[in-house]
Amino acid sequence: GCGAPLGPSVGIVDIMRVSPDTDRKWKNILDLAFGIALTPSLKSCLKNSLTRSLTNGRLWTLDPDCLLLGRGRGLKEAELKSQLILFHLLAGQVFLSEEISRLDQGQLRWFNLALPVAEKSAEPIDLFEREFPEQFFKRGEPISLLGLGNWSEEEKPCRINFARFGLKKRYHLFECWTWNYLGEAEGKVDLGVIPPHSVRYFGLTEAGPEPRIIGLDFHLGMGAQGAELKPSDSGSGLRLKVSLPGKRQGKVWIKFPEQKEPKAIELSFEDRTELEV
Repeated sequence: GCGAPLGPSVGIVDIMRVSPDTDRKWKNILDLAFGIALTPSLKSCLKNSLTRSLTNGRLWTLDPDCLLLGRGRGLKEAELKSQLILFHLLAGQVFLSEEISRLDQGQLRWFNLALPVAEKSAEPIDLFEREFPEQFFKRGEPISLLGLGNWSEEEKPCRINFARFGLKKRYHLFECWTWNYLGEAEGKVDLGVIPPHSVRYFGLTEAGPEPRIIGLDFHLGMGAQGAELKPSDSGSGLRLKVSLPGKRQGKVWIKFPEQKEPKAIELSFEDRTELEV
């Protein structure tokens, strides 16, 4: 269903477009004249997709419109990255609307990062608190994913209150795009600021007495799906198993309890790999 009325379509369509048209601009100045967001823009696309995200997997598969990756064509890098994170966390369909030959290797890698999408949608935690949700959380075991957005024109403080997301223990913090381990945290933590139109995106892994995967840089799941540690066949070590479709190259970070800093393991594989760590 595309442009179809939502209520009457329940039980009829398998896939539903839930947003207005996207565009190569953050917002459309014509909306100021109309007094309501009616014209195509990335902001309207993301806002409507988030506010209707709870229908995904319940009423239909979500179609949040197409993914745009063209840099220097109206959208800033921060806006493109926000779009990538949300499309992954929405766990719906991802259509790439670009001329492939015009994309560079960096843009193609971005597309690869977003796929496969999350196994289930993240929840917009502040859905009933603001018109455009800014906190989206996907609980996982042992890695949960948290996005904190800022859709305003000014930077905002970046603060995590773990209790708000039902997290009551101590967690390893790993941040996307910078691919930095931020240490262990619990309760409340301040992490600087969120720039305008940006999402700061974290993997939260419960700290414990055993080694944990805390992040990786070749998929936006950051290890929450497609990666696991298991005992080696000899029983005296660990094996890292990664299964993600396509060609992948990058690092996996593993935190051993007795070491202050995580161990970074370089990988290059297609579809799956397994090795001793």
